[in-house]
Amino acid sequence: MNIFNENDYNESSVFNRAFFLEVSLRKITTIALSLLYSFPTHAADCQTAFLEQDYVTAFSACKEASDSADAQASFIMATIYAKGLSVAPNVDQSISYLTYAAELKHPEAMFNLAVAFELGRGVNKSASDAVGWYQKAAEADFLPAQRKLALMYEKGKGTPVDAKQSYFWYKKAAEAGQSYAQLKLGAILLQDKVVPKDIEAGLSWIEKAALQNETEAQFALATLLWNRDIDKSLYWYEKAAENGNSFAMHNLASIYLKGEKVPLDLDKSERYAKQSIASGQTASERILVAINQLRHPSQELASVEGSEPETLITEPVAVVKAPIEPLTQAEPEVENLVLNAAVEDEIPRLKGYFIQFAKIHSSEGVAHFVRKYKLQGQSQVVELKNEQAYLVLSLAFEDKAAAKAALTELDKALAAQKPWLRSDKSLNALLF
Repeated sequence: MNIFNENDYNESSVFNRAFFLEVSLRKITTIALSLLYSFPTHAADCQTAFLEQDYVTAFSACKEASDSADAQASFIMATIYAKGLSVAPNVDQSISYLTYAAELKHPEAMFNLAVAFELGRGVNKSASDAVGWYQKAAEADFLPAQRKLALMYEKGKGTPVDAKQSYFWYKKAAEAGQSYAQLKLGAILLQDKVVPKDIEAGLSWIEKAALQNETEAQFALATLLWNRDIDKSLYWYEKAAENGNSFAMHNLASIYLKGEKVPLDLDKSERYAKQSIASGQTASERILVAINQLRHPSQELASVEGSEPETLITEPVAVVKAPIEPLTQAEPEVENLVLNAAVEDEIPRLKGYFIQFAKIHSSEGVAHFVRKYKLQGQSQVVELKNEQAYLVLSLAFEDKAAAKAALTELDKALAAQKPWLRSDKSLNALLF
């Protein structure tokens, strides 16, 4: 049942930002059906009246049951006062009943009281008190609390950062079927920090989340599978796009524009680019320009140079990052996988034409690439700070013809990486 409700707490919380929200009866229905005949008459009347939305009767019956130390009735009383159901809204009374229900070990009440402390709703804001109540609710097997507690340990909110505790609670929630926890558990297994890296297990957990229609997981899985299974990667990009993920739309537009691992399809590229732009992903505007230039070859294809999928990875990533809906809290739960390029006034502008050899997402990967293809002294690295990525480029050529000639003379191994030409205009667009 919802009492608080911020976007970050929409699984089982009580108040919204305007403070009150329409009652959700789904969870209480299950509880009521299973416990109805074991309660005293006033408790049963409380449950029945509340389910039937007879709030006047529910108030009287639930108050009497609460006075007899009935946890569920106390939780209903907190809801009645929070939402002003047959009475004037009263945050103090709501918190009083909520605290009483929590002390009687009512799992949802403990979770909601934790939310109240975290948001400072009706109580003094206290992240440490929030963690304490999240812990109690999580230990009572309340799934939203397990997921939230894992996040608190991960971020160090109200408690020191504890990666092992975070992993423990994400794992517990994931095993119970919580889709976001499955995504986070998969991300942890793709690293080699808290537990030994296990890429197959990590992908498996992320796929479980994706199958539950967790859009972030669908996008992350598509990205991770790009160099493993093109068909599956495209499938999950399309699913994420269908669910409104603008980053997936952008990547699909870019994939069909480049036409490297899939046939070039300007119509599909245009459709996904327009969807992406309509969803707020302004980076896709470059793709529309590139499509127009490809359809009108008399124009210079400068924009094509900047149109590769910005998140397609060349090696398994260490951390799965995916876009989420804006939260009302100070920071999102997970970082974005696709970020805008850094704006750094002190970065010197590039001049001339360049061969882009690779786009790599770690400094270690850059060093390996340069050594492998013997590019020491013949290349330069440009960091896209906000993308957490690096471009491995040739040294500058004064004109396009010289750059093209050098591109045709690359050895077969390096040419197999599909390097391509870029102008200073397209590169500086990423940096400034």
